[in-house]
Amino acid sequence: MFKNKKSKTQNKNQLKQITVLSLFLFFQVSTEICFAVDTDFAGQYYEQAIMKYRSGENEAAVIELKNAIQQKPDYLAAHIMLAKIQLKNKNLIATEVALKQADKYGADPALLVLTRAQLYLYQLKYSQLLEEIIPAKFKKSLQADLHLYRGHAYLQLNQLGYALNEYNSAVKIAPDRVEPLIGLATVRLNLGDKQGAIAAAEKVSQLQPDSPGSWYLKAVIDHFQGNLEQAFAGYTRTIEKEPDHQEARLARAGVLMDLQRDDEAEIDLVYLRENYPFSVKAAYLYYVLLSRNNREIEAQYALNAGVDVLDKIVPAYINSHPQTLLLAGMINFHLKRYGPATQYLELYIQKFPDKTDPYRMLATILLEQGENEKAIKLLKPILPNVSKDYRILFILGTAYMRNGEHDRANGLLEKVSAMDIKGVDIHTELGQTRLSMGQEDLAIKEFTQALKNNPANTKAGIPLAVLYMNRGQVIKALEIAKKVQQQQPDSPMLLNLLGATQAKAGQQKQARQSFNRAIAQKPDFIAAYINLSKLDVAEKNADIAKARIIDLIEQYPKNIILPIQLAKLYQSENDYDNAARWLKKALELDPDSVQAKQALITLKLQQGRSPEALTLALELRAKNQGNMQVLELLARSFIANDNLDKAAGILQRMSQNAGFVSKQLYRIAMQQHAVGDHLAAIKSLKKAVLGNENYIPARVALAEAELRYGMAVFAQNQADFLLEHFPERSHGYRILGDIALNEAKPKHAVEHYR
Repeated sequence: MFKNKKSKTQNKNQLKQITVLSLFLFFQVSTEICFAVDTDFAGQYYEQAIMKYRSGENEAAVIELKNAIQQKPDYLAAHIMLAKIQLKNKNLIATEVALKQADKYGADPALLVLTRAQLYLYQLKYSQLLEEIIPAKFKKSLQADLHLYRGHAYLQLNQLGYALNEYNSAVKIAPDRVEPLIGLATVRLNLGDKQGAIAAAEKVSQLQPDSPGSWYLKAVIDHFQGNLEQAFAGYTRTIEKEPDHQEARLARAGVLMDLQRDDEAEIDLVYLRENYPFSVKAAYLYYVLLSRNNREIEAQYALNAGVDVLDKIVPAYINSHPQTLLLAGMINFHLKRYGPATQYLELYIQKFPDKTDPYRMLATILLEQGENEKAIKLLKPILPNVSKDYRILFILGTAYMRNGEHDRANGLLEKVSAMDIKGVDIHTELGQTRLSMGQEDLAIKEFTQALKNNPANTKAGIPLAVLYMNRGQVIKALEIAKKVQQQQPDSPMLLNLLGATQAKAGQQKQARQSFNRAIAQKPDFIAAYINLSKLDVAEKNADIAKARIIDLIEQYPKNIILPIQLAKLYQSENDYDNAARWLKKALELDPDSVQAKQALITLKLQQGRSPEALTLALELRAKNQGNMQVLELLARSFIANDNLDKAAGILQRMSQNAGFVSKQLYRIAMQQHAVGDHLAAIKSLKKAVLGNENYIPARVALAEAELRYGMAVFAQNQADFLLEHFPERSHGYRILGDIALNEAKPKHAVEHYR
């Protein structure tokens, strides 16, 4: 195999013996010996590579081998060794290249088969491994490992019977090896055969009581039984003995996350991301950890790393590997790549209909896409089997709510609200859903309970304070803001919230102090600066407000919010030229900024330049079809241009897009009345009442509209409801008076009005 440049008088038999011996020793890792093969440069580089490899300098060894191959491209031993080291370095592409070169120059398949099998496992090419790696084709000394690799492939493909056969074959050939027994135990656990797994574990313990494999298997069984502390100890012992044990690190990270010890879990996940960059599961686990610790930017990087790996895998392999198929669906779901996510999740559900997580994610996608009926159709059949799965109930309830089936929705959501699940913030999620549906009273109820359970819960406290502020209940808003801020006294976000509620309550001095404290904690906190400028305006110091924002623009020239805010200040003073100038600067920063374009359209409408406003609104709508604020501006622009029919069409579309959000539907209905589309307004108001039966403005407006169109019976129903549910309010009596007056019964009308 190697060219020998020594004396031609050297005995040919001796040369043959040395060559065979060198190859034999090279492929026995524990007994590698460095000796001279060649006297040329290629041979010297190869010898250096062996020495570097033996001393653990893998990267240096790779350089020496590449030098050897550069000198002699057909240097077979160098290609084989390079493939082996690149695999050890987890450089999969380089490993594949080295194997192809070795094949090209005629390497014996037996010298490559173990490296190739391990590479296929790393690449998730399980089907290819099973097709190409046939143990019977190789000598017996290799067959145990090959059966082992095939067992791993079948296990990953969830073909447990075949996996069991392969591991048993490996045990028969090498009864003293622990790896096949570990495989057997893993299969037994997957089959629910705990006793069979324990029996295999006992054999491993007898063979190698203190080996990494023995400790790992004990940990797996403890993990399976829910003994997390014991499992953690076992995985830790495994890693102490074998730091590069991928499965143990993955499992330990999962256990630590279950134990809420995320800082420790992160150490394992960082190690895995650095040493196993092709592990989709490690990338996803890291995303989950970062996301639940509110490290959103880093979490997105982790997700993108996962999808980068997936994009390099042939879809056929993803589709045939259950765990990767599910991870592909989950990662694409979290990245909002709903097309591929739907494809993977539907396939997983088809293959494994008993797993609930894919249903939850697929239903969430359907809700995001407005496919409420499809979400109901997906989840309804599995409802009897998931009666305690709060997330499925939550999503199905939301789907019913958006579909207008409020009785069913409320039944499910109330059931969820009554659940007591440790470590799960149900009430905050329910509050957010109720809020998105326009059910403010129910949202307040859920957020209040969430805050009671955890006074530091900002995800509940902030929207609760804002809800009270929007309702004019400033004292309650201030109380909530103070309570949440006291839990995190140095939080800029909560100081800003406190300042906003104080300003709303007329406590300008205290509000200014809160905003300044927020800025002291976070000098680039733009929201607090803007709130200070609003205080300036409220105190009749508009020039100070403008100067403040101009100073900020100099400090943060790329922040688009600042010129937009400055333009609004000038616009409030009817200084349209300066307002337009600053909006132009904002659009120079981001020509596609929806917020800047909306401000410009509003400015044009205020200036009376309605044709220009309409042109801009049409352009903006073309790129933002579903944006309700954009549609509202377009409707206003049509109205300003006396095109009421077009405005009515836009408002009807807005009513469709609004779902059952009562406040939004009420505002749309009032605009529909303004353009003369009264029947459409009645339809919007009916939806508003369906969305929140206790939303008084919509119910009153509906009664008035029904009476105006001769539907006194329906107006009577609205009045009866208001009297029953809000007897202390005047609305029901006033509507009854209107009905009586409409029926020419003035005495009855007077009684009701009185």
